[in-house]
Amino acid sequence: MPPSTKETTEPDELRPKWVPLRRDQYGALSELARDLQDARTHKGERITENTLIRVAIDIITKYPELLAGNTEDELRAHALERLHKH
Repeated sequence: MPPSTKETTEPDELRPKWVPLRRDQYGALSELARDLQDARTHKGERITENTLIRVAIDIITKYPELLAGNTEDELRAHALERLHKH
């Protein structure tokens, strides 16, 4: 099935995926979601941890050239290096 071109957060369009997070990842993700939620100027859609995870997935699937390596550490390091150069 081709990927949808419509970006959505409608519950019937979403598929669950359970991802274990490190303690530091979970804490940082929760804090960032809370900060972004509090800083919103338009109080419509909530910003949650899941929102940020979906945004991160959209970024890496749109820019797969960010990812190179054989391990999670290598993938992360390469992506962060590429992002830092921009």
